[in-house]
Amino acid sequence: MAEPPPEPPPEPASATWLPLDEHTPRTAAEAGIELAPKSRRRWVLVGASAVAVLVAAAVFVAWRSGSGTDSVLEVDLGECVSPVVTDVDAPVDVVDCEPGSARVVQRERHPGTAVDLHPGDGALELYGQGVCQGRVEASALVVAVPSPTSWSAGERSIACLERL
Repeated sequence: MAEPPPEPPPEPASATWLPLDEHTPRTAAEAGIELAPKSRRRWVLVGASAVAVLVAAAVFVAWRSGSGTDSVLEVDLGECVSPVVTDVDAPVDVVDCEPGSARVVQRERHPGTAVDLHPGDGALELYGQGVCQGRVEASALVVAVPSPTSWSAGERSIACLERL
């Protein structure tokens, strides 16, 4: 004959098990929690959404206009940058066109070949002045040229900037 199953151990005296429907609140009111009226909750949700949109817009604007990672060669013609640089690889920010900034007016590739040595900043600047002549007044012209390091990496572009 089969033996009967062992009986479960007795429960501690402090444990009282109530049926689910006797101790679990079904609503916030049964649990003693006061909720805000639906219209107030809706406004909180609208406000939180508006804040999220504003934060996202601010991040985008900061990324686009204050990144400091663009070079004058990556900026669109006609956009303004700060600081005013003479090295095409120097980081710049895209800014509003106002005094103290410079507008990118032209880019030109120097005819130097891949095997040519860096001709020197002065020679590159003279080349850039010749290329940009007539586009910008001489007193406002700034020429950004490749550094010897970027030249040896193959960069041959020169940027003409108009100091505002």
